[in-house]
Amino acid sequence: MTTEVQIELLTDARQFLLTDARQSDRREIMEYEKTLHWYRQSRFTADDVTRATDLSERSQRELLKLGVIQAVPQPNPKAQRLVTDTMLKRAAIAAPLTKAGLSLGVAGRIVYAAMMLEDLIFDIVDPWDVYYDAASTFDPETGLYEPRKLPHNRATWFDPAHQPTAEDDDFRICIVDSKYVLLGVGKPDAAYGELTPDLTDFVWWDNSMYDHIRELGKDGVLHLSVKGIGDHSPMPFGTFDTTENPKTLTFRMKAATEKDGEAAGQAYENPTSLLTINASLALRIALRRLLHIDEVPAS
Repeated sequence: MTTEVQIELLTDARQFLLTDARQSDRREIMEYEKTLHWYRQSRFTADDVTRATDLSERSQRELLKLGVIQAVPQPNPKAQRLVTDTMLKRAAIAAPLTKAGLSLGVAGRIVYAAMMLEDLIFDIVDPWDVYYDAASTFDPETGLYEPRKLPHNRATWFDPAHQPTAEDDDFRICIVDSKYVLLGVGKPDAAYGELTPDLTDFVWWDNSMYDHIRELGKDGVLHLSVKGIGDHSPMPFGTFDTTENPKTLTFRMKAATEKDGEAAGQAYENPTSLLTINASLALRIALRRLLHIDEVPAS
């Protein structure tokens, strides 16, 4: 065989491999986009929630009963229970708190009261938002934006080739000395509540609440829609949509003083015990499992 023929065959083989690889990549992209459209429907079963969060069916029913999460209203009361992505994400962060020993009710209140989660973090750590660029050209025929151009700072979050890892600017919640509850991006150093001495309840500090949320409190008690903080924000402030008859989640409030804040800060800097939940990472892990990017570890 001549050198020229060998080179030609090698070139043909290389071109075939490249074409085959591109076709394989395109198939994977199409499958992932199909999965994203399923996710975008925001209708998840109890099995989906268990796969994502490790919470059992029984624990999910308890969260529903407590008003920590809400099922999607359906005409048929016997229809399969479904929850939205917001409820699944809320459960995904409550789950590691319960594994650390807190009750579902306390864990759920800690997550709900961390208002930045549903105001911002849930949207940032979202596979649809990570994949599609809302700042790009919108296609009215498909109803989609263009995929984000690589590389970008969230590119590895839902990439099967990369394991989920902690990042410096992740949103974290921590409990210091089994009392103070703090949150923050990167460093969770902003106190927003405390646990009762017997660890059976979470008390929300009023100085960490949005003004229109704080104004709903009466006699140290606050009742909020299970649908979330956003359900209390239509005009006028302080009202919420009752057409779906949402359950309410009850909180104890505390008029926190400057000394309370200083004590929490001192405890954070010099803790005898410290429980930290990386909420951003917990979301990424749960959503990767939900999308079948990662398998659920055997128990």
